[in-house]
Amino acid sequence: MPLYNNTDANIDLSGMYLTDNFSSPTKWQFPTNSIIAAKNYLMVWADDGAGTIGLHANFKLSADGEQIRLSNIDASILDTVSFGVQLANLSMARKPNGTGQFLQGTPTPNSNNDGTSIIEIDGNGETLYFGIKQNYPNPFNPITNIEFTIPSSGLVKLTVFDVLGREIKNLINTYKEKGSYSVKFDASNLSSGIYFYQLSLNKLVQTKSMIVTK
Repeated sequence: MPLYNNTDANIDLSGMYLTDNFSSPTKWQFPTNSIIAAKNYLMVWADDGAGTIGLHANFKLSADGEQIRLSNIDASILDTVSFGVQLANLSMARKPNGTGQFLQGTPTPNSNNDGTSIIEIDGNGETLYFGIKQNYPNPFNPITNIEFTIPSSGLVKLTVFDVLGREIKNLINTYKEKGSYSVKFDASNLSSGIYFYQLSLNKLVQTKSMIVTK
């Protein structure tokens, strides 16, 4: 659970508190010299790992969703976060980094959250995420379908490269509304081998591989 200091001065958290139970605000206290440097991160492990090197809170966060509260030395509230069910291999992070709302996405421990895959729930309760779901079939000859989803509208690019990084085909380079899409790729003119396809939306980028068999 990395904490981010988005100010230009160091912040001393010594004596402040973290908890996963709002009715018990002083559940875990930051030890002396718990300092977040300016524009930097401080990692706190919510794993009930007492005696382990590093900052380890005396509670574990549930994948089924719960709450986190940061309190001052006098137990007054500084910040709170409540989250729902979590998905495997994803984490919650503010996007834009340090200022935006919390979204599920690719973990970026002690580093900037911008440019990562994200997941969000739209107004209809539909789960939308940035990224390539899959291409099928894979391996393929000569046609495969590339499925992807974008959580917000914008300029979408989907490009195919060979193993030397040379652009083979620009499949998409246009504005699209948020949603899920499927694009057909015809490799009739390509030789057998490994190729890569890259999806981008603003600063978000994801690349995957596919295999052409002849």
